[in-house]
Order: sequence, then structure tokens, then C-alpha cells
Amino acid sequence: MTLFASKDTQEKCRQIVLDYKKGKISPDLTVDELWNAKILYDSMYHPDTGEKMFFLGRMSAQMPANMVITGLLLSMYRSWPGVIFSHWTNQSFNAIVNYTNRSGNSKTTNEQLFYSYCAATGGATAAALGLNMSVRNKHGLAARLVPFVAVALANAINIPMIRANELTDGIELCNENDELIAKSRRLAALSIAQVTLSRIAMAMPDMVLSPVIMNRFTRTTYYKTRPLIQKYSDMPIQTFLAGIGLYFTTPLGCALFPQKSAIEVSNLEKSTQNEILIHENPPKVVFYNKGLALNCTQIVEAFPDPGTGNADNIRFLVLIMAIVSAYRPYHYYVLLSLIFFSFFANILIVVILSHREMRKVGVNVTMMIIAICDFGCAFTAIVSMLLRNYTN
Repeated sequence: MTLFASKDTQEKCRQIVLDYKKGKISPDLTVDELWNAKILYDSMYHPDTGEKMFFLGRMSAQMPANMVITGLLLSMYRSWPGVIFSHWTNQSFNAIVNYTNRSGNSKTTNEQLFYSYCAATGGATAAALGLNMSVRNKHGLAARLVPFVAVALANAINIPMIRANELTDGIELCNENDELIAKSRRLAALSIAQVTLSRIAMAMPDMVLSPVIMNRFTRTTYYKTRPLIQKYSDMPIQTFLAGIGLYFTTPLGCALFPQKSAIEVSNLEKSTQNEILIHENPPKVVFYNKGLALNCTQIVEAFPDPGTGNADNIRFLVLIMAIVSAYRPYHYYVLLSLIFFSFFANILIVVILSHREMRKVGVNVTMMIIAICDFGCAFTAIVSMLLRNYTN
């Protein structure tokens, strides 16, 4: 529970990590204490600026805060006051998270933050109200999935707008010593696309599965014969289901793309390559922090050498790293195949389900909405991969 760590503990862990990076290691410091200090440090301080992050923008606040907000979104979707309040709350929280976890030392102005906040709130609210008007059965599954579509649209608006400076100025590129040597606009676009995709993927399981479960529950005899449960159970159940989903999807969403990535200089745009080559002994590989959907903790220091006394508690992690290393050469081709399959399969699904006779069934409308969202994710992923590999 790093969110509730005391100020003394925060400062102690910060000093341990900074001293370790400078080569100052206390003889009384154990490996476990070092790892615990680093986990706390990474969860509370920005990886580029070193500034302490606002507590609502940290990863440790995501699960409890999003659990409550998702419960609001999924239970207040029938009335326009509820739609406005729930989406305003959600986008206010998202604005805090986006600003706290912006990449590097990007100078996001207060005006830019305000405009992106208003655009995302307005887009999400307009989408939710418009879709609610087009759904006949306000208690059906299609109506329960409207909040997810609105949230996905809002993320696609909010994140690029709040980080627009990076699209014009570029994202920071550093050498192995964390020294700034250049900026890249192409990688900025790629990073923002990855963050948007991560945020949508993070919201999808709990905002899609929870309505399906709740819709099924409302059809049971137990629910129909108990007026108090019908009146008061919607928000608590949705919040509880959201909490279960977010417990798993939050770390999975963080792990979808790495926080800090490496790229060969030869794969960058020509202008950025020229900017790097003017340095003395220019590096062949540079590193960048894409700015996460959340500022997830990632351990980057080397593990203790196998066979030493400190290695016993990390054997499982070493095994995982070996599996990942074996799979990595094939990851690109597996991912590309799945993305293109999803892209064309969802087009076919939308074409079939959009026929007039098919739209008369509520389940078909629900499946069409999910297919459209999945198509958007596949399209974003394709653009992201093209930007990474083929844009000069």
C-alpha cells in the first residue's frame, strides 16, 4: 500500500535509491530492503523529473479510485444528470492522471490542460447522451455498454490533447546515462497511441463484463422479487465487480507496453538522426519514456548473480525473464497477425450485424458496439506499428 506510506518512509526510500545510483551503499542495507525502497520510489516519483507525483495520479490510487468511478458510470447511465455527473467525475480524475504521468519534462500549460479536460468531458457526455437516445431499452445490455463507448472516445480525445506539446516539440531521447541528446516527434505520436490503447484496454474488461453479469442478474427471480435489491443494489454490485476487474486489468494495462523503451538511432526520422550524430561518440541506441497510462513500477537494475546468497528469492523472476527472452523474437509477428485478423474480422461482424433485421435483436446491437470498439483498437495498433517501423 504505497499510497499510504508516511513522509519519513518516502524520504528514506528516496535517499536509499539515490545513494545506490551514486554508488553509496550502506553496509547494513539488505537486497530486500533495496528492492522495497525502489518499488516505493518508482511508485511515488516521476521517472524522468524525479518529482513526487500527486497521490491521485499514482498507480496505487488507480484501483480504488477507478473502482468507485466505474461504479458510478455503470449505474448512473439512465438519466442525463447521472450521465453528466459520472463522466465529469471520470474525466476530472483522468485529467489528473494524464498530467501527473506526462512524459519527461514536457511543458503542458494550464490552458492546454483545461481545453483537453473540457473536450474529453464534452465528448464523453455527448456520446453517452446520444447513444442513450438511440437505445430503446434503457435497462437492456446495449444501454449498459454505452458508458464504455463514451469512455473510450474520451480517452482518444483527452490523451492526445493534453500531450499536444510532445507532438510538436517531440519526446525526449536519452543515452544510457540518462542524458538528453535529441527529441522525436514520430516517437511522440507512437507513445501517445500506445497510451491511448492501454487506457482503453484497461477499461474494457470491467466495463464490458460487469454490465453483462449485472444484466443477467436482473433477470433472475431473486432480483425481481426483492424491491430493495432492485432499488439499492445496482451501484454496490457494479462497484464490487469493477474492483475485481481492475485488480487484474490495471497491472495488465500497464504491462501492455513498456514504460521505458529502446530504439536504434537508424530507425528514427532523418532530422532526429542528424541531431544525434552531431554529438561526440553518438550512441547507436537511445531510450525514451513514453509516459504511461499509469506510472507503473518497473525494476531496471540488474538482479543479483545466480548462485549467490541474494539470488534465492528471485529464481522465479529469472525464469520469467528467460521465457520472455525466448518469446521476444516472435512477438512482433504474433501481434501483427492477431491485429490484422481482428481488424478484418470486426469489419465483417459490423457489416453483418448492421442489417435492419439483425439490429432488431438487442444482443446483436451490443455485439456490433463491441466490434466497433475492437476495430478502433486494432486500427490504433496498426497505426502505432506503422509509425514505429515505416515512417521516416
